[in-house]
Amino acid sequence: MNTVNFYDVFVYICKGTDPSLRSRRLQSCARHFAGLFGEEISCYTEKYGNYGKPYFSENRGVHYSISHSGEYWMCAFHKGPIGFDMQEHKAMDYENIAKHWFHPQEYESVLEKGANQFYDIWCAKESYLKYMGIGLCQPMKEFSVIEENKLKNRLLDTELVNISKNPGYSLCICAEKIINIYFLVYF
Repeated sequence: MNTVNFYDVFVYICKGTDPSLRSRRLQSCARHFAGLFGEEISCYTEKYGNYGKPYFSENRGVHYSISHSGEYWMCAFHKGPIGFDMQEHKAMDYENIAKHWFHPQEYESVLEKGANQFYDIWCAKESYLKYMGIGLCQPMKEFSVIEENKLKNRLLDTELVNISKNPGYSLCICAEKIINIYFLVYF
């Protein structure tokens, strides 16, 4: 890995979604991320914002967003606010979900392109809402992540990066600026 940049994102991938491992995994990943920037922290205190977004009370430029789906738990770290979502592709009535939750433009895109487009749109929308720290408090129909039937790279003042790393999964990262994305496997 080259020199670490302030705008780099580090995604820690853990197999298994056992909730009893969440705190230990989060602390270990946070210490590793801080260490990349020459910081030594023994422990972080996790708190929650008004809409449930987790953060460290000691912050120190360590921002994170957690997602788990299927057989993976992942956590994305950044030096500034970040939103991250991952979804396993499962058989479901995605057209009906898109009709009720998505902007009309997105719904039309899902009808045309199918299930993969549904998951990519869902991850982009959820990563943006996580970035904003408001979760599903803002109706998903009120904004679109589609432009000319393609996923946007930017939404207002943020970058959206959609990633297809694993077959059968969609991932999206949202931050003000993203230079590099590094994936680290952690067990």
